Amino acid sequence: GYKSQEVKVGKQKVLDVILAEDVSSLDEVVVVAYGHQRKVSVVGAQSSMKIEDIKMPTANLSSAIAGRLPGVVAVQRSGEPGHDDSDLWIRGISTLAGQNPKPLVLVDGVERSFNNIDPEDIESFTVLKDASATAIYGSKAANGVIVIETKKGKSDQFQVKVDAMYGVVDLGKQLDFMSPRETLEWERLLYVNYYNEYYDDKITVDGEKALKFRPDSMLENTTDWFDEALGGSSTTDISLSASGGNARTKFFIQGSYTHQAGIIKKNDMDRFGLTANLQHRANDRVSLSFNTSASRPEPKNTTAADRLYEGIQKMSPLTGAYDPVTGELLDGTQDQFEENEGNPLFDYSVNHDEDVNYRFSGGLTADIQLLPFLNWNSQLGYEVTNTSSTFFEDPRTKHDQYFSQLGSLSETSSKRNSFSWRSMLSVNKFWENHSLTGFASVEYQYEDYDYTNIRGEFEESLLIENLASIDKGEPEKDMSKSNFMGIVFQAEYGYK
Repeated sequence: GYKSQEVKVGKQKVLDVILAEDVSSLDEVVVVAYGHQRKVSVVGAQSSMKIEDIKMPTANLSSAIAGRLPGVVAVQRSGEPGHDDSDLWIRGISTLAGQNPKPLVLVDGVERSFNNIDPEDIESFTVLKDASATAIYGSKAANGVIVIETKKGKSDQFQVKVDAMYGVVDLGKQLDFMSPRETLEWERLLYVNYYNEYYDDKITVDGEKALKFRPDSMLENTTDWFDEALGGSSTTDISLSASGGNARTKFFIQGSYTHQAGIIKKNDMDRFGLTANLQHRANDRVSLSFNTSASRPEPKNTTAADRLYEGIQKMSPLTGAYDPVTGELLDGTQDQFEENEGNPLFDYSVNHDEDVNYRFSGGLTADIQLLPFLNWNSQLGYEVTNTSSTFFEDPRTKHDQYFSQLGSLSETSSKRNSFSWRSMLSVNKFWENHSLTGFASVEYQYEDYDYTNIRGEFEESLLIENLASIDKGEPEKDMSKSNFMGIVFQAEYGYK
């Protein structure tokens, strides 16, 4: 690498800058696959990020790294809270169509989902890009590897830390619609031109008839649909951590809370997280570590918000959303509403959906130095993810006559268990002019998945929104299991 330089421009038109090599950075220790290595001895392509660069006013880790790592492409397809994760590709897509194009993500040596990671838990972040990663991890690393290490405690230093962050997100540019007065004049003009052009002399329409078609009284009950549906978006992130220890035992524990409010009102997400790491050195040769984390993200009204935003773009500002007498939302059956559209604000107020996710992961690692140059490491990992989803659709919002007019209630439950085990024997032998390093590793992974969905329909609005209130339900079930086992060898010889 090279040292950073700052040069004053002043009145100079031409600047000659000679970069100086930053030799000291080559001694930095970086994470490389199954361990650590000095930068100067790294032969594979990789990129690292500082933890300070990840801290941004966003609740999603994949959004925080977008545009910050060379060779890493992040595409965010939605900004909705809880569903704003980006699709990540490292040096493009390296698998065939229909295959998983995502990189392999390892957190403290355990494979995990990238978007289940709290940015506040990260100590180091490294991306392995080229064939050297594939050689170690096999076909699962065909799209690159992301290696993450979480924060650990420090010996002889007890520390309590509070982090709080608040960010505001707003629409860069809103769609520019006509005002109620402009809409009224345009519809009058359209009315006159339509009849006079297509009906010749059979029907004559003048300005007086246009005033009856669109009277000024329509301006008494208008609606700014975007103003009613959209609000300010913000992100609140609060974390409390404690760390410390002594020469033999170190600990780190952190609790976090994130609230993300979407651009659309009542479309938000709450997430609670807990992380605990413990390291203990029994003697000079044996050390143990235990890492665990849990989180509970809960996004609300994702599907309903999609339908609301689509619906308000079709609405005329001359259409009143509220009853001018009672001030309550109209249900969309009144004459001023289109037959198959209804009132999107009313639909959003009675339809809703909610996802509740529970995730827990843990890892236990034992490290034993058998000889001064020979080391044995074994790791057990476990992750369980439970997801519960509810989608409710009121029959009063089923306006399209070509589809079912019944309301629906759908409840989905899924559970995924993942277990991993790894045993590795490593060699690190150095002489005056020579070095020999390498390892042999055996890995095993097991995963099972269980999915259940029950959906029912009903004619009248439900007093209690649960499946017990529905006469008939349509069940759906899916189960799967998978196993993976691999053996990996690696050896490196160095001279001087």
